[in-house]
Amino acid sequence: MPRSFRVTFQIALALMASLALGACGDAGNGDGGGGPPTKADVVSHLEGLLAAIEAKDWDGAGAHMLLNENAPPKEKWPDVFAGMVSKKEISKAGIAILAEKGKFGPLKEIFEGRGESWAKRAGVPVEECYALAHDGAEVAVIRGAGGLKLIRLDDVGKLR
Repeated sequence: MPRSFRVTFQIALALMASLALGACGDAGNGDGGGGPPTKADVVSHLEGLLAAIEAKDWDGAGAHMLLNENAPPKEKWPDVFAGMVSKKEISKAGIAILAEKGKFGPLKEIFEGRGESWAKRAGVPVEECYALAHDGAEVAVIRGAGGLKLIRLDDVGKLR
């Protein structure tokens, strides 16, 4: 894949990963309620995102992301979310591997240094973010308005 497309896709994902910035401690949508999420909460959230994408429920997929005013307009969401599957950013098999083998914990601990930059780009406090990782796959979340919100999703679909 051309580097320019990958960079554009990553920027689009990063931008989407920052509009529902409301109450980060809000009890949410079945993602474990208030307080820190669990590994199971994050896995369930990824499954929900994939189900929304597969159903072409773009609003539902968007609800899984932390969005900001710089996010791609809704008319581009079908391409952005479908691209997550075609570019192997997410898959059912990858989610299962993360559930079984992934390392979960505070973002600062799982992705020392890099995690702080992801939180900063998303406009959220790194101390309120959590991560799940395994063999190059990267997931970072924060509890936002309406439940967990993804601030980073990379290479989950490439897990084997």
